[in-house]
Amino acid sequence: MRRRVLPRKRGRTTFYLYTKQDFVSETRRLTNGRGAQLVLDGVAKSTFSGDLEAVSLKGHIVVFGSASGPADPVLPNSLGAKSISLSGGSLGNFIATREDLVRRSGDVLRAIREGWLKLRIDRVLPLADAGEAHRLLEGRKTMGKIVLKAAG
Repeated sequence: MRRRVLPRKRGRTTFYLYTKQDFVSETRRLTNGRGAQLVLDGVAKSTFSGDLEAVSLKGHIVVFGSASGPADPVLPNSLGAKSISLSGGSLGNFIATREDLVRRSGDVLRAIREGWLKLRIDRVLPLADAGEAHRLLEGRKTMGKIVLKAAG
């Protein structure tokens, strides 16, 4: 599996491969035992229990995807010991109407034009390779978008 480190210019300060390193211990080490104030989780099932350990007192966890499957249920009272706040959602909740879609896509295109949001295309494949594109996405072997291009 191909792995690439997110460059610092895209906001990375520290990077762990959760499949190879104990991100909870590393987060604790880097924060002198305090934990991270903000945890962004796009993996969910494989990482969420660690998020609860790695987050700081009064920290916040955002679950925005479920690459390894949905996170296990959590009892609301279990968040109280550290006063953790938790949020998340799916894209469908943010673009429920045509007006939402137009406004949000306009915001994204404006950010790209202004240069503060960088569009990353991982690769361009011929439309005939759509199956390969799905395998790459499902195998989490991309970082960025895959563009399918029609022949001709």
